[in-house]
Amino acid sequence: MKLVCLGGTFDILHAGHTRLLEAALEVGESLIIGLTSDEFAASRRPTERELASYENREAELRSWFSARDALERIEIVPLVEEWGPPAGNAAIDGIVVTSETRETAERLNAHRAGKGLERLEIIEVEHLLAEDGLPVSSSHIRAGEVDAEGRRK
Repeated sequence: MKLVCLGGTFDILHAGHTRLLEAALEVGESLIIGLTSDEFAASRRPTERELASYENREAELRSWFSARDALERIEIVPLVEEWGPPAGNAAIDGIVVTSETRETAERLNAHRAGKGLERLEIIEVEHLLAEDGLPVSSSHIRAGEVDAEGRRK
């Protein structure tokens, strides 16, 4: 596919994120990454939950792609609402999601159809499970239960 999108908060870049990002690189020539803005992220999580700043999260993503010589293949845009660029961009061919976000992608496709846009091909990536059997997540890591690779601490 020529242009693929994905979105997320990408707080504490971990092995689960790596799995998602690698899948996107594999299927797309170019990527648009919707990175959740600080305000949008705050509206979707408990106020006491810690979150790295947008600037830090973007820098981590850029560093990850740079280490893979793929920086020129990506565009990172602030995600300020649920759908972001794919809601109206006819050039986007696919979207990379987890089972957790597949329903959002299905609703996005219905929205696109209502605007006369082609459906996005949905590429679903399985969650990476940590050694404790739960998905590797930033909150799991912040709680000190596992490291960024999903290993018990």
